[in-house]
Amino acid sequence: MKVFMKYKILLLIIIIVAAALRFWQIDKIPPGLNRDEAAIGYTAYSLLKTGKDEYGVKFPLSLKSFGDWKLSLYPYLTIPPIFVFGLTEFAVRFSSALFGILTVIIVYLIAKELFPRLSSAYHLLPAALLAISPWHMFFSRTASEANTAVFFTALGFWLFLISLKKEKFFPLAFVCLALPFYTYHGNHIFTPFFLLGLLIFYWKKIKKNAFFWAGSLIFLILFTFISFQTLLSADKTKISGLLLISDRSLVYEKIVLDKVEHQDQSGLSSKIFHNKMIFLGNNIIQNYLKSFSAQFLFIQGGSNVQHNIPDFGNLYLWQAPFLVLGIIFLIKNRESNFHFLLWWLLISPIPGILTRDAPHSARMAAILPLPEIIIAYGVGKSIGLFVNMMQKKIVVLAILLPTIFYLSFFIDRYFLHFPYKSASAWGYPYKKLVERVMPIQNNYKEVIMSKPDYSPYIYFAFYQKISPEKLQTEMKHYPLTDEGFEHVKQLGNLHFRKIIWEKDLRVPNRLLIDWVDKELPSGATQSAVLLSDDPNDKRRIMSKLVDTIRLPNGQPYFYVIETFLKIIK
Repeated sequence: MKVFMKYKILLLIIIIVAAALRFWQIDKIPPGLNRDEAAIGYTAYSLLKTGKDEYGVKFPLSLKSFGDWKLSLYPYLTIPPIFVFGLTEFAVRFSSALFGILTVIIVYLIAKELFPRLSSAYHLLPAALLAISPWHMFFSRTASEANTAVFFTALGFWLFLISLKKEKFFPLAFVCLALPFYTYHGNHIFTPFFLLGLLIFYWKKIKKNAFFWAGSLIFLILFTFISFQTLLSADKTKISGLLLISDRSLVYEKIVLDKVEHQDQSGLSSKIFHNKMIFLGNNIIQNYLKSFSAQFLFIQGGSNVQHNIPDFGNLYLWQAPFLVLGIIFLIKNRESNFHFLLWWLLISPIPGILTRDAPHSARMAAILPLPEIIIAYGVGKSIGLFVNMMQKKIVVLAILLPTIFYLSFFIDRYFLHFPYKSASAWGYPYKKLVERVMPIQNNYKEVIMSKPDYSPYIYFAFYQKISPEKLQTEMKHYPLTDEGFEHVKQLGNLHFRKIIWEKDLRVPNRLLIDWVDKELPSGATQSAVLLSDDPNDKRRIMSKLVDTIRLPNGQPYFYVIETFLKIIK
């Protein structure tokens, strides 16, 4: 009984640590919402207030958003936190953090089913590793659809394992395994492979089970239902913009220019070695191997600045040998589920290998919590190689010390340095801009902001809590781009377009907002623009720098400039 209570207390401590690492300052770190988070939050707010998204579509299953067609489950899951906490950063990220904590509990339960003969210490270890995982912590602290899909996949897998003994749980397992299709686009590729593995490696145990077939039917209905909303329409736009061969400049550089170097550009060798199929196949292989590289897993992570902290791996460096040892021990010991675990490992990079920015931490997040399960197994079996208790304690200490060091190192890098170094990649400057502009916005006939393709309107909608009814009726869009994006042109007196300084500075009663890409535009803070050619007309159009929005490190990010009419005496 005492031993049982000890492990329950340890599990409670692990959950508390996981909660602290996921909820502490979640409204401030990462530094501001990225534009997808802001869109998810405002969509949930609009659904709460009107039952419609920003385009006026009632209770949609696929959200057009910027034209990138987000899936709807996470926004719907965000409605309750927004109802309780209001339209805030905390509310938008709440569900992801909560699911992150619940996944830590689920991985403990999965470990119990995978390794029933092992002690409770083995079962607690993968949960503890996931609680402090840089990969899982990072995505749990953002409004991450990928992280939410990880929870449903892990829950579905645990219920599937339970169903091998208690068949009545099969329908619930398949419902959970269907929900990632409603959550994250990457799972439209990963989950079918995941399910295929379950069928291959557990077929003998499930093929004659009526509950299995009932669950399969439920899954098929749910999958078909969402497919008509996504796979047959929205996914085409989403995926086409990410594919390697959709990057025209890359295709030109790697195919067309290489062809030019052949004397006979239309010759056989030119056609064989320089075509889209060869280019795509070669890059798929490279991207797959990069997904398991030490650089991606343990040293630097992915290239997307919104999915990693700078120069820190997705896993801790000390875990590298135990990941390898874990795989070796699983194969050597012929654990009952090792075939499926290896299958899971091998299919995890597939959602991202066709894309331009692979390896990609979010698209490969479906691998979670598998690394922690394998690493924990490797750690446990490595300790078990030593018979002498003193030797075991020394090995445990040798593992515990780098664990504490790397966790402390991550906490320092994430909570202290990350908000300063990466604020420009997040919504921090937009929030400061909206806070500065909002009190004076109605003083101007027009507020003009450049770069509409950056979707700055969503930050005004979010932080000003613009009425969804107003946004649905008044928002004007540009025509669709070739990639399928639909950028906002106007919302009230907010206009989003390229600023033409020599013309826009000649119109009074405007507020002009631009990125600090260069020095202040010529004439932006100079006076004396004549209103007319009449020498007796004493009116002048003046301009001045109202504010400079700065990053936490003091670097300027936005210029805010006003034009106004002045009578020269």
